[in-house]
Amino acid sequence: MRKLSFFHFGAQCPHNPHLVSLIQRVSNLTGASATIYDISNREDICLEYNIYSPTLLLVNDTIRCNGPFSEEVLRKWLQGVEIKRKPYIVNQSTNIVKGKLVPITAETVEQSCEPCFGTDEKHLCSGKRDWVTMMLARAKSEHLGFLHFYKGKCVGGAEFLPSDLIPYPIPGKAESVAFLTCVFLSDENKDYKSYPLEALIEHLRARAFKNLLAIASEDVVFPNGPLWWFLAQGFVDKGKLFYEAEAHARMHLVEMPL
Repeated sequence: MRKLSFFHFGAQCPHNPHLVSLIQRVSNLTGASATIYDISNREDICLEYNIYSPTLLLVNDTIRCNGPFSEEVLRKWLQGVEIKRKPYIVNQSTNIVKGKLVPITAETVEQSCEPCFGTDEKHLCSGKRDWVTMMLARAKSEHLGFLHFYKGKCVGGAEFLPSDLIPYPIPGKAESVAFLTCVFLSDENKDYKSYPLEALIEHLRARAFKNLLAIASEDVVFPNGPLWWFLAQGFVDKGKLFYEAEAHARMHLVEMPL
């Protein structure tokens, strides 16, 4: 029996609602079973399946995939076709760009569709907008971090939640400890994410958060990395968490005292 299990932290990753629809469509067309888990309040599930990122697809209980995937790749996995993915490594620039910062709110977050989807079609982030609305209320916060705009386009940002709202099974979670849910984006020429992270850190200090936690992969960019960049920002490596073989991601817990 072909089997799909999809685990998602709501629409924290804006691709998640679209991936849920994709899985349901492919399941109906192929006869594969599909189970969708929203892990938002399920640390028990995250502990059982070693989930440390907002998106995890499990195919036939063997193949694990973090992040977006295409229908073509999904169908091949269901057919038992082995697909070897190269590590997503970016020779990240240390050329820090400072543009305009805009707080992440329900009104602004749809503009993140440019770096997330490579398009300005804001409706693609409507699920993320609804998620932000919900999390702002739960976090009792006026915003969830900052989007970074450069030359009129959204190029990145830094997003957080109080760590007690995070489902991942990591030590040190508390209402007074923040968790970096996402920090993006950089390429070989420009570092767009250091500037919004700097602003976020100052915001968290002003709100009297004690520490900032994050999960960083050793070399690959996704789910979150590379580790050396976090260490350069002042984070301390607290040790390895899990190795995602499909993504070539050796994930570590990192912490920054605030």
